[in-house]
Amino acid sequence: MSGLLFRIKRKEVIIPLLLGLGSILFYIPFLLKGFICCDIQWIANAKIALNNPLHYFSRSMYGYFRPLTMAFFSVLYSLFGLNPFIFSLISKSVHTLNVILLYYVCRKLDLSILVSSIASFFFAFYVVNSSAVFYISTLHDLLSLTCILLFLLFLIKFYSTQDMRSGALLIVFAIAATLFKEMGLMTIGLYILVPLVLKRKINTSRNYIIIGVILVSFSVVYLGLYFITRTYADKQLISNFSVLKNLLYSVVFTISPVTERIVAFLPKSLIPVLHILKILFTIALIPSILYLYRFGPGSIRIMLIWPFLFLLPISMFDWHIGLFSLYPDSTMTRYMYVAIPGVGVVIGWVIERLMTKHRSIFSYKSLIVLGFLFIAINFFAAQRVFGLYYYKSNFVNSLVKQFNKIEMYYPNLSKITISTPNLDETEQEIGDSEIASYLYWLYCHRLIEFQVIEGRQQRAYYDSSGTLHLIWNIQKQKLDLPNKE
Repeated sequence: MSGLLFRIKRKEVIIPLLLGLGSILFYIPFLLKGFICCDIQWIANAKIALNNPLHYFSRSMYGYFRPLTMAFFSVLYSLFGLNPFIFSLISKSVHTLNVILLYYVCRKLDLSILVSSIASFFFAFYVVNSSAVFYISTLHDLLSLTCILLFLLFLIKFYSTQDMRSGALLIVFAIAATLFKEMGLMTIGLYILVPLVLKRKINTSRNYIIIGVILVSFSVVYLGLYFITRTYADKQLISNFSVLKNLLYSVVFTISPVTERIVAFLPKSLIPVLHILKILFTIALIPSILYLYRFGPGSIRIMLIWPFLFLLPISMFDWHIGLFSLYPDSTMTRYMYVAIPGVGVVIGWVIERLMTKHRSIFSYKSLIVLGFLFIAINFFAAQRVFGLYYYKSNFVNSLVKQFNKIEMYYPNLSKITISTPNLDETEQEIGDSEIASYLYWLYCHRLIEFQVIEGRQQRAYYDSSGTLHLIWNIQKQKLDLPNKE
């Protein structure tokens, strides 16, 4: 008996560590060598906050209030400077931590080792996560999920022991999850739903009510201040049927991840087939979920609710998609990371049920073969997704070289204007004057005013007022500098 307990305990360490190791190895080939888009803004604002701590509580990043995210970037910048390789490695490492934490959450929910392993395996390698893991500025999604999983671990312990130390820790992680990203507010939903779905009796309701009041009070205060101090316009909010449509579409996407870049790679003859499969997935989703909810245990019911709970916030915005659209806005896919654990757990439980009822068809050998096939397919898909990030990082590195030349040739420069024939076809790092200004400041250590103008300019030149007039060359994807270059 003691030997059996030892083997089980050893498995509880070895399996999640192997899954974590597999996750980090999977993403090592996708380490970025340059910053892109919002990465630049986050790091610049984090640098500002190092000298002005009040800036952590500003709404400088598109009006979002994410002080812990900015603080995290400040720590990374202080320790490693402008090293995109390290930033990218940290992002992959946080994802690996989440893979390990998900395994232990599953075990705490009384799910078997097999289901826990499949859930973590699915989450580790699933291509839908790749956008969030590649994009350094989406660290807030990864860090928020870390806190949500830790919140859930202490929540389960609190239900069993009514220990206020566990209660205090779950409050800390709920607040931290929210201060990394607004998605963390959904922890209040978990706090209410988990005991109801698991049907666990609360031994001392007083402690449960105290913690509930604290969480609700924090949520109300946070939302009140958030909307009162909002400085940027959100994407257009929608309501009623459109929210349900977006929510259903988002959940379907988590199990049928067709993206624009993947579609572009496939033969055109396959696109109608993909569209038909998308429609069938959408039609079958609700009855399938209802069936699984009816016959699944409490832990599976929680994980069936999980994707809907964490996809609801992004479903409230107008993404200009139809219910049967083949692929969504590329930005939308980055926000699905937090929803994927629930999908993985349900898939793990379904596979375990199939292996129990149909042992002759679903064996451990076939499961291992399917696992390797799953990794191969998702690695191939991740390469397609990574192509854009790789191109963008190389583009920024070439732009930095041009900025360094400008700084060397024009030390008295005070302003840069860039004319481009088409703003829509201009890279964001140039088309967005704030990003361009921050990029120049980070690498050339001077804050220069940038102005981007749509129109055609005959030549690049430097005038007597200290303004450098440049031309964006869309064909060469670079700035045309004055002849002095």
